Amino acid sequence: MIERTEAIILKTQNFSETSRIVSAFTRQFGRMNFMAKGARKPRSRFGASFQPGGVSQIVFYRSRHSELHTVSETDVVWDPSALAEDGRMNPAAVALEMGYKLTALESPNMAFYKNLSGFLRALPSSGESPSQLLGFFLAALNNLGHSPRLDSCVKCRRELKSGGPVFSVTEGGFLCPRCHAPEGECVHLRPAQSAALYGWHSTGELCDITRHDCKCLIETLTAFVNHHISGRTKLICVKYLA
Repeated sequence: MIERTEAIILKTQNFSETSRIVSAFTRQFGRMNFMAKGARKPRSRFGASFQPGGVSQIVFYRSRHSELHTVSETDVVWDPSALAEDGRMNPAAVALEMGYKLTALESPNMAFYKNLSGFLRALPSSGESPSQLLGFFLAALNNLGHSPRLDSCVKCRRELKSGGPVFSVTEGGFLCPRCHAPEGECVHLRPAQSAALYGWHSTGELCDITRHDCKCLIETLTAFVNHHISGRTKLICVKYLA
């Protein structure tokens, strides 16, 4: 069966001297794996369609017996070369890694697709904004069903009107002063960090927050995700952020 879809290129790997396997998050079908025969040839008909971070229109033969589908035609929708030119590939790599490692094969998720596409396209003009990456990270966790508890204590469920002083990596959310105990992996948050997480949960927007606080929160959320996807490949690109 021949299908057509718009897709964000997440990752590629060489398969043979002439072919390449492409992992992409598609608009209609979610994450899919494609075989691009001849993609490594100097004058490949696919051109620059498989650059990670780019968006391409893909025509493919859908396999009934395999998770690997064969690409027949491509057309570049959005060229990601500006990400490399402006030094934006580190935050882009974090976003692409989330798409590759936190999504199930062929499980459609339009909210995540729009979030990822919008984030990548905005990077060249908006600069390497840590708050922009933090906003994407939080929205992506929500899109993918991995949201931490940010409105109340994760243990006693007591409402926290401005966030909690401690984030439990193992429990997955804020702990109130009454419930905080040394067991488990916990991160003590600065008031600005706690307020930023709570504010995003309440309004969907981030308040003014420093680059350092953003990076600390991204690292904390990454530790939370990695704890809860035990047995699967961990997120590692965050450690390369400036």
